[in-house]
Amino acid sequence: QRSKAEFLSVVSHELRTPLTSIIGFVDLMLSGAVGLLSTEQEDFLQTTQIASQTLFQTVQNLLIASNLEAGLFELRPHDTRLNLAKRLDRFAVLATQKQLSFHLELPAPQRVHMDVERIGLVLDNLVSNAVRYTPSGGEVRVHVHVRGHTLEASVSDSGGGLRPDQEARLYQKFSRNARNASEGEGAGIALYVAKAIVQASGGRLWSENRLGHALTMHFAIPLETPTVQEDSSDWVAPKLN
Repeated sequence: QRSKAEFLSVVSHELRTPLTSIIGFVDLMLSGAVGLLSTEQEDFLQTTQIASQTLFQTVQNLLIASNLEAGLFELRPHDTRLNLAKRLDRFAVLATQKQLSFHLELPAPQRVHMDVERIGLVLDNLVSNAVRYTPSGGEVRVHVHVRGHTLEASVSDSGGGLRPDQEARLYQKFSRNARNASEGEGAGIALYVAKAIVQASGGRLWSENRLGHALTMHFAIPLETPTVQEDSSDWVAPKLN
């Protein structure tokens, strides 16, 4: 088990480097840094960007899962700026492509003391699952709030909820809980990793299941006070439909 975990860790690290370059250069091209793009070129690059970010998310999940198996997982909290709007852009695009209503309610960008990349991965995993399992014409809602010294989040979809047998193994490693055949089953580690990160952060991850209607995933984690505060009173939260 330890040898397998170490192998997965090495492979994941090797994949991260070229993926980071691909994502970085695509971002530069989309920003107009290399000149104006045609509509077709922009569409192609946007598709490449989303696919690369999705693959990067999978690599991060594999790396954390392997570190958990090897007993090497640890958080790296630090003072940083929490800005979730840009992180969730790709899910808004994916939802539009799938003809889903996508609603975001996010906190203003602000200084926090946390492992923002790992907690961001938790949100990525929950939102990607919601978009994956919601049929065309459905709805995904993402609500994130900072209340006092707690970060609270919920991700709700209209994908029909889970059967009792699926809910019972929701956080099991390599448990593949496809809610419909057309969307496939995924790797089965997203919620396993999400729960491990939340628990390591001293928080809680839980589900609210309505079979035949909806599934809502919630998490809450405590936040330490950052060294430097930031004024974000002029920021307006995005709300996408």
